Amino acid sequence: MTRFRAEKVLIAYSALGVLTLAWVMFVPNFTAVYTAVFVQRAGPCWATIYAGTLATVENKYTEVAAAFIVMSIVGAVLFRRFRASLPIT
Repeated sequence: MTRFRAEKVLIAYSALGVLTLAWVMFVPNFTAVYTAVFVQRAGPCWATIYAGTLATVENKYTEVAAAFIVMSIVGAVLFRRFRASLPIT
């Protein structure tokens, strides 16, 4: 990330995400569906977090840290699927 600072990229995309989610909540027409799909495409957020985290790790632990980050992301997705499959009581 030489062109933009990682913090500014994350702040900009976070603000954009908040605005688009506000649109989804308060606009009662079909454009809210397109906006919700837009929110799913988080742009460079994950790549920025991934690269920023790996930059803070010592070189000998980079491979383990990368695996841990990927497992965290995948685990969050799988946990949601698991929770959705549970019966509602």
